[in-house]
Amino acid sequence: MGGGTPEMFAHGAAAVEQAWQDAGRSDKPRKLALAYFGLGSNARQSAGSYIKDYYGWLGEFAEQIAAGAAVSPEMIKGYVAAFKDSGCDELIFVPATSQIDQISLLADAVM
Repeated sequence: MGGGTPEMFAHGAAAVEQAWQDAGRSDKPRKLALAYFGLGSNARQSAGSYIKDYYGWLGEFAEQIAAGAAVSPEMIKGYVAAFKDSGCDELIFVPATSQIDQISLLADAVM
């Protein structure tokens, strides 16, 4: 899944699990997710502006993606836990701003 919340992932993961079983698979599917983030001053505004510009062609759905961006260390930690609890095997955080400090801010948030 790309660019959604843990709740959106959980819903999709359940559908994947069901489809996997329906196909007669005995192993487990590998589930990955992408989550946008922006940290620091004006995080919500910066992340929202980037995401709405990038996904502008999706109309109102771009607003939903922007609203799902993790914009605080607490939100990052909550996303890590919630995606894990939903069966996510790999979570990829993608910065929604070009500021280089985003990498160290993310590291500080998850450590």
